[in-house]
Amino acid sequence: MKRAILICFIALISLFKTFAQTNADKYDVVVKTTGDEMVGKITEINEDNIKFTYKGETLSYTVKKADIAKVTFASGRVEIFNQPQTQPNLPVNPAQAAPADTKNQVAILPFGLIVGGQPGSEAMQTQIQNDCYTNFAQKAVSMKFQDPANTNVILFRNNVTPETIKGYTMDDLCHMLGVEYLVTGVVTLNHASSTTTGGGSSTSTTKKTDSKDKTTTYSSGSSSSYDNYTTIILMNIYDHGTKIFTKSHQAFWPGVDAYKVTLSYLAKRTPIYNK
Repeated sequence: MKRAILICFIALISLFKTFAQTNADKYDVVVKTTGDEMVGKITEINEDNIKFTYKGETLSYTVKKADIAKVTFASGRVEIFNQPQTQPNLPVNPAQAAPADTKNQVAILPFGLIVGGQPGSEAMQTQIQNDCYTNFAQKAVSMKFQDPANTNVILFRNNVTPETIKGYTMDDLCHMLGVEYLVTGVVTLNHASSTTTGGGSSTSTTKKTDSKDKTTTYSSGSSSSYDNYTTIILMNIYDHGTKIFTKSHQAFWPGVDAYKVTLSYLAKRTPIYNK
């Protein structure tokens, strides 16, 4: 009998010891609005902040309530202080932004422009882009060509410039613009010569006087100067990340607008023209 009582007493002591140990191992958990967790003991809660000590330490920290999302106390009670911060709207990875259907959709990027070895104007680059669009769109059958104005807005919103575009693959740009095909190109203009044309006419009148005849000659004329250029255009077509067409051609005409005829010549030879 005494032995049974002793065993029960020892078991009861062990149970209390286990319970005490379990409670001692419990800590308060503070979750901040940034998602960070602090595990330890809250020693004081004030109007604007709390006093907190990390487990295994004695140093007390002050944490603003505005920075706390919630607290799970050692007792299991949960108190909400603030909603967690949401992640900012970061730019979408172009490789993950593709719409459901891009089949037969085509976008034309602003053409690169080199004039006399120097970058050409942005206005001229956009003009060439629009002229290229006209060449393709007017003969499109099943292909749908994106308006260059819309293309340029999407590029602008994604901070794609002539400098930053180097950080994107053609596949990235296709997904960003929501197209299957991408048309790119470079127009190179080099000054070749200058041509001056001119013409004129003259008239004479004779007036008699008492002593002699007086002849007066009148003349008029005009001249024009033209700059002659060699124009070379390189055009590329991409199907997502795969180049399916590339061709370079030099214009037959020497004028600065010779690129228009050359664009038409190249467009007709691409696999997406009149398709």
